[in-house]
Amino acid sequence: MKEIPLTQGKAAIVDDEDFDRLSLHKWHAIKGRGRLYTYYAIRNAKVNGRDTIIQMHREILGLSTGGPGIVDHKDGNGLHNSKNNIRLATYSTNNYNCKMKCSNTSGYRGVSWYERYGKWWAYINVNGKRIFCGYYSNKMDAVIARDKAAVRFYGKDAILNFP
Repeated sequence: MKEIPLTQGKAAIVDDEDFDRLSLHKWHAIKGRGRLYTYYAIRNAKVNGRDTIIQMHREILGLSTGGPGIVDHKDGNGLHNSKNNIRLATYSTNNYNCKMKCSNTSGYRGVSWYERYGKWWAYINVNGKRIFCGYYSNKMDAVIARDKAAVRFYGKDAILNFP
């Protein structure tokens, strides 16, 4: 893997086979929107006579600007653009692969305190729906239940509390 220098003192990581082609352009680092606050590599170009922004990760996968398809960075680092770290994803998969919210109080994905019952409850979100995994007196039991559900619904792409 090689690094392509960006603005703001950042660098993008790419595979050796993509380096020569991508390094022909001047790339910029921009901060992403939403709660991830990660950086991405972009460049300016003219496409059909119009000024356009091209995202490095989309160019690597051969996706057109503004076209269909969402690219997910498996490790959450928008500047890590090696082919083993980027993949086509659905909105659901991409959202599932987000960092834990800052409002999380249990310290674990998919586990919250349910005051009404005085228990921990486990859940997982799949295709925009929250799936209930049970109530537990012990927080670790809830964490394990949630991880089992993650494996069942997401297989090898499951993000686990205890990998």
